[in-house]
This record gives sequence, C-alpha cells and structure tokens, in this order.
Amino acid sequence: MGRKDDGVTKKLEILDLKTEINSAKMLRFEEKMESLEKRLANVEMSNRKLAEAVMNLVEILRRRELEGKAYREVVARKPFELTYTKRSEDVAAKMVRGALEDQILEHLKNNGPSTPAQMQEVLNRSREHISRTLKTLSERGVVDRRKMGKTFVYSLLVEPNKGDTGFEKGQSDV
Repeated sequence: MGRKDDGVTKKLEILDLKTEINSAKMLRFEEKMESLEKRLANVEMSNRKLAEAVMNLVEILRRRELEGKAYREVVARKPFELTYTKRSEDVAAKMVRGALEDQILEHLKNNGPSTPAQMQEVLNRSREHISRTLKTLSERGVVDRRKMGKTFVYSLLVEPNKGDTGFEKGQSDV
C-alpha cells in the first residue's frame, strides 16, 4: 500500500501547488483590476473636470461675444440714430475708457499728483502700461503731465462724475 499512498500523496501535493499558483494568479489579477479601476476613476474625474472647464470657457466666450456685439452696435450707429441722453453718453464713455483708466483717475482723485512708479505699486500693473495710459489721458486733456527730473508727474485736470462714467470739466489742480 505504500506505493498507492505515495501516488496519492504526490497527487495531493501537486493539487495543493496548483491551488497555490491559482490563488497567487487570482491575487495578482485582483490587484491589476484594482489598479485599472483606480486609473479608470482618475480618467473619469479628468473627463468631468475637462467638461467643466469647457463649459466655463464657452460661458466666457459667450459673454465676451455679447460685450463685443454691444460695443459694435454703439460704434456702428450713425450720429442721427443715437438718442443722446446723459446716460447713453456715460455708457459710451465708459466703454471707450478702460478699467485701468478708471483706476488711474480714481487714484489721482484720492491721492493727488503721482508718478507712474507710485501708481504701479497700488494698481499692480506694469509701469509701461500705466505710462502709456497716462499719456493717452494727457493727450485727451484729462490729466496734466509735468516733467520733473527724469520722470513725469501726473495730476487730474477734470473731475470724474459721481457715477465715474463720464467726464465733466472741472478746475485744474495746479
């Protein structure tokens, strides 16, 4: 009987080894599946974020398009088609004047004469951008431009309206 027992024992050992191999394979398979599921979840999350970003971009572009249409409509009108009211002049003035111009005028109104370098610290814009805008305002007769040494000092010539949308001639602050 010893021989039969040896044969059965070897077959049992072989079955045990095959079972261990299959268990190891299943464990690796499950680990791979978990890894793939995590990657899939990351891709799905990325897709959602990408879709949200695209939707935000579409909304921004839509708003800019509407703003552009409004501006083109104002610019495209012939003078006799415009109904000149104080409000329409204010809206047109604000459209022509940029946000930086508004900030510069507010700064000059509150702080008095300043240099572009002084405004740069407060407005968080490049000095060159501020200087170009100030030069434009000077050419329009809104600010006074005086050279002091190597730099220019700017001061307000006209006072912005209370609504800060147009200009009224005021007294020079010289």
